[in-house]
Amino acid sequence: MGLFVNITIFVIALLLVSIAGAECIISAIAIDKNPAAHTNGDLENAHKMLTIASVLCWVTIALLIVGIALYLYFGSESIKTTGSKIVAALMIGMLLLLFFIGILAILGATSMKKSSAFTGKGEDQKAYNAAIIAASLGVGGIAVIVIVALVHFYEKHKAKAKKEAVTEKQSQIDSLSAKINGLKNSLGSNMNLNALSKMQI
Repeated sequence: MGLFVNITIFVIALLLVSIAGAECIISAIAIDKNPAAHTNGDLENAHKMLTIASVLCWVTIALLIVGIALYLYFGSESIKTTGSKIVAALMIGMLLLLFFIGILAILGATSMKKSSAFTGKGEDQKAYNAAIIAASLGVGGIAVIVIVALVHFYEKHKAKAKKEAVTEKQSQIDSLSAKINGLKNSLGSNMNLNALSKMQI
């Protein structure tokens, strides 16, 4: 993929990860307000999953910011040669993180629903809704990005095929034109020879 496409996908994935991470924090805090949050197995598991997701999200983003800053400071001379590879690696890493956060959010929401202490009201419902939003952004976001990337590849391939077809057609026209010119030159030479022969006679 081109550098522009990689950067675009990376930025979109980063935004989705940030929002999903925030929703995981909201969900974990809401679960913690349930009196059975640390005594009920399912609620405890949901809280753990969402906490892991949120911590993973924000720690990764913090490390990413520090890493980019260090790269720009120390590796500024090599940006032209390594920049596109770095962006591609960051894009893949961010997509994997987004997917992982989505899976953890799904597991958290599932554990909430399984819990006998889950009331489905107030803070419990808030926690569940936030987990579902995080899951949708994670897994759904990946699906949308993949679809957009596939459409981009298709359009790019289509444009390339069209360009190649035009180039091939032009090449055939040029080849035919060269043959016609050659034939004209050959006929012209024969006519000149015939005229010269008649003059000699």
